[in-house]
Amino acid sequence: MQPQGQAAFAQNRSSGTLFGMNLRRSAIIGLNLLIFFSTATALTGAELPCGTPAAGNFVSFTIEQRFVSRTPALIVHLSFRVAGRSHVDLVFPSAWQGLTGLNASIRDLRALSSSTSLTPSEHPPGQQVVFPRGAIVSLEYVYEPSSASSGLKAFPAPVIDNNYFVLPGRTFLVYPDLDEHGQIPVTVEWKGFPTEYAIADNIEVGGLCHHTNELLKVSNGIFIGGDFRLTRVPLDGGSVYLASHGEWKFSDDIFAARIENMANCAIEVVP
Repeated sequence: MQPQGQAAFAQNRSSGTLFGMNLRRSAIIGLNLLIFFSTATALTGAELPCGTPAAGNFVSFTIEQRFVSRTPALIVHLSFRVAGRSHVDLVFPSAWQGLTGLNASIRDLRALSSSTSLTPSEHPPGQQVVFPRGAIVSLEYVYEPSSASSGLKAFPAPVIDNNYFVLPGRTFLVYPDLDEHGQIPVTVEWKGFPTEYAIADNIEVGGLCHHTNELLKVSNGIFIGGDFRLTRVPLDGGSVYLASHGEWKFSDDIFAARIENMANCAIEVVP
């Protein structure tokens, strides 16, 4: 499924790159990167812990920073429970926004849970996972962007740098083939990243464990982290966050004010 919403892309050779995305009325943007994104909630107060629910279906992702042969990469741990099922297909990244061959960035997929096996799927490049009925399934894989899945061919292209990352969910997540619009607890936990990293996505801003009740918000989301400066831009009926990286000829506050004015005008014109 292709991401919903509209995207815009522009490049300034002297200053950096500006990304913009309209995700309903809230979004993420990226600078020098500039990144602009909407999010469901901003983290305030105590953070809810990530954990395995005692009962019921769930999907959880734990994402860790690793270096593979000195190249930045991610180790992704996927866990889920699907009541009454003993097998399920896995959805792999494939093609997105003009990028193809995204499955080449997924390596070393293996089962961690007992009595769990992986077999070829009828819908390549995905695989099928077989497990005891109703059991919790745990898998692990390495995500390392291939040359075919990076660059400026799409907005926003997946990027992992030594100091930051920008990753659309469709380009790096493997997940069970479930109804993405259905209600199911989903968590995304970030581990092993520098404490000074700003972490944000269209689920939450801040914190290391993000929660939602819809798989689509994760698979269709945008995830950023690194030495970004996050600025909240209030809008009528929601908010947008500006994630800025590097130096620009204008301040974050001035750009955020312009975004607020433009977005609120657009909301008045297109309710």
